[in-house]
Amino acid sequence: MDFGKPIQTKRGVLKSTEDALHFIERELPAELSGLSRWTFARDLLIEAGRTEKKRDLKCAYRQLRQALSNDLLVDTPRPLEPSEPSHDPAKEQQGSDV
Repeated sequence: MDFGKPIQTKRGVLKSTEDALHFIERELPAELSGLSRWTFARDLLIEAGRTEKKRDLKCAYRQLRQALSNDLLVDTPRPLEPSEPSHDPAKEQQGSDV
């Protein structure tokens, strides 16, 4: 089952329950795969694939994201460097009222 929104990890992109199960079973380090957050994510992914219900997929997706986040495996956007300007539409709007 496809996720509505792919998850970018440090090892690639997870687009479906099949991708996520492959990641957990084959790419996740052994010391992590036995942790309850990962076994729970795996069980929820299997259940979502079996039932094909949106609510099951949503629960599995959330648990997977949480497990990835806990183990610092989510590839997050890099923060802006101090020399880079930030884009803040609210500030731009305030300046245009003058």
